[in-house]
Amino acid sequence: MSKIAILGAGGRLGGRLVHEALDRQMRVNALTRDPTRLRIANELCNVFKGNVETGEGVEAALAGCRWVVSAVSSPHPADFVSRLVKAHNVRKVDRLVFVSRADDTVPVHGFQERLASVIGHRTRDVARDIAAAHELLEVSGLPWLVLKTNGLTDDAGGKQVVTSEPGQPRPGPVSRVDLARFILGVIDAPGWHSREVNVGTKI
Repeated sequence: MSKIAILGAGGRLGGRLVHEALDRQMRVNALTRDPTRLRIANELCNVFKGNVETGEGVEAALAGCRWVVSAVSSPHPADFVSRLVKAHNVRKVDRLVFVSRADDTVPVHGFQERLASVIGHRTRDVARDIAAAHELLEVSGLPWLVLKTNGLTDDAGGKQVVTSEPGQPRPGPVSRVDLARFILGVIDAPGWHSREVNVGTKI
């Protein structure tokens, strides 16, 4: 049985990914700063305490995993990705999925409220950091996939997820449930290596 590492598993998207993966009978290594946020009693799930921004716990969480999904909301994504691509165990995975934003001119998802009161140049700094994180993946030599959302919701799901290429009109916001299911549906599908795509639902 193949194993998947989910980074940022204590967040709303990360938690949904964990539950969806377990529903598919996948073995899961879940990395979170606060393991108490993941109250999962399932022999297929191992919870690791760690911090992706410092690298704590990352190697252990990636050990033996075939796939890695980053559902991390970080104000410094380039720093996080820089540490991630240098991890020894990440070199053994078949696919690394990085969830980002469709519009790099706005703050990374999960930090809008925090940055709303900060002056404009800070927003631009975050946008540049997101772009730098993508560039690090592109030159990493890893089998990466960047999925850029135009907003995440807590809707119940059940909508059709669509994609578009960079420069094309972006789909609308997507529920975390639908995005998690989409990610797990393409995690091992051919044709998704070294791609950056917008993902969402029809407007």
